[in-house]
Amino acid sequence: MKLSIALVCLLFGFISKGYALTCVSCTSSSQALCTGSSVTCNGANELCTTIYTTTTLELFGTTSTTYSLTRGCGQISECNEQKTLRNQIMTVNINTGCCNADNCITTEPTATINTQLNGLECPSCFQLSSATCVPTSKVACTGNEIQCTTYSLSSDSVPSKPYMAMEGCATQNLCANYNGTTSTSTLGKLRINITCDKAKKKNSR
Repeated sequence: MKLSIALVCLLFGFISKGYALTCVSCTSSSQALCTGSSVTCNGANELCTTIYTTTTLELFGTTSTTYSLTRGCGQISECNEQKTLRNQIMTVNINTGCCNADNCITTEPTATINTQLNGLECPSCFQLSSATCVPTSKVACTGNEIQCTTYSLSSDSVPSKPYMAMEGCATQNLCANYNGTTSTSTLGKLRINITCDKAKKKNSR
């Protein structure tokens, strides 16, 4: 009887504190699923997530596409939330897949970029080997892109080396929480910096 009471108390304590998942933590510089050590999530509002990132560049008549994915713990609110940033040269599309079991494997969400113009526009520029760029034109925003963004990539090292800067349109959810790091097969670990402001109606001052 005493043993039964002890087990009930232990189970009640476990439930009241919330069950924390363990999730694989790793980064891949391709579409291939990566593996790594397990980390414990912070609480009941976190799931195992995989952030799928596709970056497309159109330079000098040539289109190149790179992929990366990052596995770990993430907020439930991030699940299946598509994020985009874009100008005439560069498009970044980010989707987060989630699953709810220890060290589970997510499924990549279906990503469809909304190309419908929404009447907003942003300053646009692109510059390699620089932390900043000077806008020389404007880009029309589409879909849920309601923010103007300044986006830069640099090496995650000391001193940091700038690789690219751009300005263009972005979705609100990307602006809110996508500063951080990522990895590519050619440049290694990179630091991402994003700042945003509200996009303005086309042709407004």
